[in-house]
Amino acid sequence: MRILVVFLIISFYTQGQSFIRSYSFLGAGEIKAVKATTDGGFIMCGCSILSPNTNGIIIKTDYWGDTLWTQKFTHNTNNCLFDIVELSNGNFLSSGYYSSSGSLFLVELDASGNRLSAQPMLADWGQSLIEDSGGDVIIAGAELTKFDVQGNIKWQKPFSSAQAMYAIQDNGYVVAGMVFQSGSLSTGIFVAKYDSLGNNDWYKVYNHMYLFNTSNNCLLKTTGGYVISGMKYNWGEGGATLFKVDHQGDSLWTQYYGDYNRSYAVVENNLGYVLAGRTKGLSTFLMQTDFNGIELCSDSLRAGKDEESYPKSLVKTGFGYVVAGSTKAQDGKFYPGLFRTDTACVLYNVSIDQLEQENLNVKVYPNPSHNWITIKYPEEFEHYLIIDVTGKTIDHGKLQDNRVDVSFIPAGMYLLHLESSSKKAVTSFIKN
Repeated sequence: MRILVVFLIISFYTQGQSFIRSYSFLGAGEIKAVKATTDGGFIMCGCSILSPNTNGIIIKTDYWGDTLWTQKFTHNTNNCLFDIVELSNGNFLSSGYYSSSGSLFLVELDASGNRLSAQPMLADWGQSLIEDSGGDVIIAGAELTKFDVQGNIKWQKPFSSAQAMYAIQDNGYVVAGMVFQSGSLSTGIFVAKYDSLGNNDWYKVYNHMYLFNTSNNCLLKTTGGYVISGMKYNWGEGGATLFKVDHQGDSLWTQYYGDYNRSYAVVENNLGYVLAGRTKGLSTFLMQTDFNGIELCSDSLRAGKDEESYPKSLVKTGFGYVVAGSTKAQDGKFYPGLFRTDTACVLYNVSIDQLEQENLNVKVYPNPSHNWITIKYPEEFEHYLIIDVTGKTIDHGKLQDNRVDVSFIPAGMYLLHLESSSKKAVTSFIKN
């Protein structure tokens, strides 16, 4: 019996994937950005194709990626939403473009998804959106624009032969994007620093590097500077890349991952950096690197029959990672999709002693059980996941009074995965 329990736990951890969601009911399209929300769920934005126009979409989900509400912005002209944030007042603000002219499109919703405003603005399209510590809003795209809380433009800074992809706040604003050199086929990535008044502190270009349209989370502030994920051409062949610059934009190191097609997003964890990108087989990958960008491990996230997918945004949560983009269905179309995985990839096998020590204080009773099980632990968990011996998810939900109804599941041995905002644990039980 002891050996079987350990096998189940290792199977769960090496599988590493908690759920895949496809939001095909919104039509063909993709998610451009995903963010964790204060209620423990996720907010996403993107666009769907409803012939003959493209329409902006916003999706609010719970912790499991199940839809709570959606909004679709249907107009007689194209529009799409590229980024979204949860504002300090609890509302959601999303930015994108409106019409073929590429006007900035700003959408504000309350926490329940009710529209507060949805209108074109006197600025070019917005690729990236942040709310700074003073409550002002910064939008980066064809230009860098700062709005006050009433929506008035405080300043605008155009980019010469360039477009911004992502912006972060760091004693001002740091922006990464694509630069197009006039009269040449050569392109590269630029990274620039602006103060709070919009004055440019520095602007650096890195040739033969590429970002991609809607590369959300491609720029990350880290110790000693910034890291940027994208694609690099190496002797005529492209591959995923990660490079780091210091606080003045000077290059510190560059890593090239030629076995992978491109990288769209990067986050940091205690081991180094996690990249989300596309393999040369056109599926989504997650890669764990150290703090010098050296690859430690990688894994593919499966997305249906032919596994083809586009990852556009990556979020690190207390439980693992969430990747949003699009997945290919059997009809050959791509639909908005979401992955969640507990680990970026498996670095090593979990030992029996480690698992027993980590889960020593978690008790389930009665065990075996026929109707209900109760979890006994010094602290409360919020969510549960029941997995069978094949790794299939049988049930999931929110814990109530630390009890779970198991009356409807077949007899057998199961793995019980427990999570809260600060911890997770795994134990097993028998249904008789």
